[in-house]
Amino acid sequence: MTHFRSGRARPVFFAALLLCAAGTLFPAHWAQADPSASETKAAKTTSLEKITLKLASQTIEVEVADNEQSRSRGLMYRHSMAADDGMLFVFEYPHQPCFWMKNTYLPLSIAFITAQGSISSMHDMQPKSTDTHCPSEPILYALEMNQGWFEKNGLRIGDKIKGLP
Repeated sequence: MTHFRSGRARPVFFAALLLCAAGTLFPAHWAQADPSASETKAAKTTSLEKITLKLASQTIEVEVADNEQSRSRGLMYRHSMAADDGMLFVFEYPHQPCFWMKNTYLPLSIAFITAQGSISSMHDMQPKSTDTHCPSEPILYALEMNQGWFEKNGLRIGDKIKGLP
């Protein structure tokens, strides 16, 4: 601790302290609206487990977001998704999580799914919107697909999803 007492170390210490305080007081200056090139590259190389689900007569392949980090990121910063691909959000226990589309560029539809595998509600979500979309009852899963996919494929509230983890 004696190095903090020397006359030369104090200005360096206080400058570092000031920089830390500035980052805390003005976090917006440090935030990025879009991912940097390195973050985009990391997002492309980070792969989630994929599983196959059966919905009515359709078979789809979905990425599984089953931890806090993957659920928080979801489909943000993506500009395209194959027609029959999607993302399945898996939660630890049934509850009523709300979703929004900040930093998500794709128009999506979401189906909220109960622990028994039944669709309890569906919503269309607009890109880059902070409007929240919440299930009407506790759910264990949420499935995001390209907007209109559920309607186009004749899925309704009450339909069962097969192959859920």
